[in-house]
Amino acid sequence: MKAKIIYQLLISVTTLLCISSGANSLTFMSINAEWFWDNEPKHEGKVGPDKDIKPPTLDEFEAEAFAYANLILANGVDVVALIEVENEKVPDKVLEYLPVGWSAVFKKGRDYGTGQDVAILTRLKVDQDSITNFKSLPNDGEFKRPSKILGVRLMWGDSSYYVIAVHLISKFHKSISQLNQKNADRLKQAKSIGVGLSDVLNKESNVIMLGDFNDTPNSPPLIELHRSGLVSVATENDYSYVFEGKRELIDNILISPSLTPKNYKLYTIHVPKWFSDHRAVVLTDVNES
Repeated sequence: MKAKIIYQLLISVTTLLCISSGANSLTFMSINAEWFWDNEPKHEGKVGPDKDIKPPTLDEFEAEAFAYANLILANGVDVVALIEVENEKVPDKVLEYLPVGWSAVFKKGRDYGTGQDVAILTRLKVDQDSITNFKSLPNDGEFKRPSKILGVRLMWGDSSYYVIAVHLISKFHKSISQLNQKNADRLKQAKSIGVGLSDVLNKESNVIMLGDFNDTPNSPPLIELHRSGLVSVATENDYSYVFEGKRELIDNILISPSLTPKNYKLYTIHVPKWFSDHRAVVLTDVNES
């Protein structure tokens, strides 16, 4: 307990420094936390193919929450999407290692196979009435409603930011036919999101979508999201995942043109491999810091 109190004092000082050095700018982060489960049974879903979940110990759960809180604060982040969490207990645990003023946004998704969900942590003011898992998105024909998606309006002074955390269907497969089906379904998910984006972009001044898209910037699903009105500031050198020796940017942060893309920079940072096999993706305003 004493160590935790000392840590809280240290991170409070760190946060004050971040605020004073970048009062007019915001920084966003997306972390695929790779099966970030709590330590309490009953556990949801499965970890990986045909493997029952092995719950972490309380110490392991605390250590992972501590690590992500450190990552968030060290990079001066204001809004972070946590991808692949079990339930609301996970972001709440990370909150224990963040300063007063941070809050968690969570609404149960629809992935009943893996049990994975997405969450948002932020030090901005949360419009509680705006929290949604987009259950009204189309889910037939050429559309497939994402099971892991979360939206919320955040307030920062006189400005508002509509933030969407998303995790699209993975490419894990046991056959070529299964891979082809997953690729097709991921595109259908992007098209379904596009329907919702049209409405969001008509109502909201600034929109940010961040998460694990399980596809690269020039893939059909990402092209579909760009067509819906969002843009990426990623470069060809950015990557968040290494598959069979190939670097790929499958985690990304997309923004509405209203945020003036030329002002923003995207970069990725290492996450200890015992917590995740993904790099965290960060988007920051380089002109107002």
